[in-house]
Amino acid sequence: VIIAVGHADRFGTDKYTQKLSEKRAEAVKAYLVSKGMEPNRVYTEGKGKKQPITKPGDCKGPKSKKVIACLQPDRRVEIEVIGTK
Repeated sequence: VIIAVGHADRFGTDKYTQKLSEKRAEAVKAYLVSKGMEPNRVYTEGKGKKQPITKPGDCKGPKSKKVIACLQPDRRVEIEVIGTK
């Protein structure tokens, strides 16, 4: 079983970042299924902007190219593999 958990950066509403993180996880699932993984063995979840990797003081300032680049680690999908065959 594989669990794909999507995350987003802080820009956007809670609703928007939640949906975006879910779409990121679903994109990973679609890729894995396209490579032969059984769809019922891949689970997805979105965390929105609730679990950033960056610290509050790491990326200061208003939305800009520099801040967006600094927040890149928060835009991710974490994969967990459970069990073996």
